[in-house]
Amino acid sequence: MTAYQNHWNAEIEILLNQLDAPISLAENIADTVHNSKRTGIFPNQIINALRIGLSVKEGNQNMAFVASMQSGKSGTVYFLCNYVLPAIGLVNKYESILFVTSMRDTD
Repeated sequence: MTAYQNHWNAEIEILLNQLDAPISLAENIADTVHNSKRTGIFPNQIINALRIGLSVKEGNQNMAFVASMQSGKSGTVYFLCNYVLPAIGLVNKYESILFVTSMRDTD
């Protein structure tokens, strides 16, 4: 494993512990990372989703997620809404989430 992969794994493990996440989330993460070429979700997006999930769990209600185009925002939000928030009990089966997005490019 590369030093970068070791860093991802350590960061993910720390965040999972802080979230007190169920083992099923760790299993979903392992599967998603193993199949990144198919899923289009990469470790940086998973780490960001876990960080946002922790922030929500800590009671923060309004957050701005600002990053350049093609940096993984959509994948992060996808993983957050479909895996992280349900796993930690913040989104129930028949609930939904609304994300407002915009671009500020002038080209």
